[in-house]
Amino acid sequence: MHRLDKRQFINLYGFPAEWDAWALYPDELFEHQLQATAEDEAPHPDEHLRYGAFLWWLRTHRTLPERALIRLSHLAALDPDPCMSAAAIQDILFHPMANEVVANAVAEIAKNCPDWSVWYSVEDKQGLFGSLIKEGRMMWAERRSAHRIALDLLNPTMTESELRDLFAEGAPLALRGLVEHPGLPNDLLLSLSRLESGRLSRIIRSLASRRLAGRNVNPTDYAEKYSKDPWLWRRVK
Repeated sequence: MHRLDKRQFINLYGFPAEWDAWALYPDELFEHQLQATAEDEAPHPDEHLRYGAFLWWLRTHRTLPERALIRLSHLAALDPDPCMSAAAIQDILFHPMANEVVANAVAEIAKNCPDWSVWYSVEDKQGLFGSLIKEGRMMWAERRSAHRIALDLLNPTMTESELRDLFAEGAPLALRGLVEHPGLPNDLLLSLSRLESGRLSRIIRSLASRRLAGRNVNPTDYAEKYSKDPWLWRRVK
């Protein structure tokens, strides 16, 4: 098969034309995906490939402006596959730079996307994280996203009171994130090092003990050991 140019590639794999028009399908992404599909005998619309384009932005670019995140949200709304687009919008909301402006924009876009009903009343990312945990019916993809919230959005600006409130709730994914938080008080770290039961308790105990001993904690250890595919990404400092 002859080498496709970018526009041909976008058309054949079902990307909305806005990806190129809004400069969100740069040559670097195109070359990466072209190489990934080199063995395809007959290019055809592929929601997995399009989802990969969202992840290229969201998981390798940990700082993105509001404008880019909002445009990615519009691209998700334009995608012909509603299940994939809902997954993409979830990743957008969970991006560490997705602030209230982005969340409000997503809520407006969602009003015209029936399959996004869960995002209609998004108020804040921490609230969204809490609701996902409390619902207790997350699919694996959602659990991965919630885990990323624990890693990325429990950020150094959170107050000690907020950290203690999350600790008191005792949600396993929240505790998994808290154990890495740079501002977590030592008394809470000590409690986590003695955690005896519950989901993720072993890894939480191990990480807490390492931190108390003054050892570094690599936030990708858990992901690479237990979530080999498709969540093999390293956070950009």
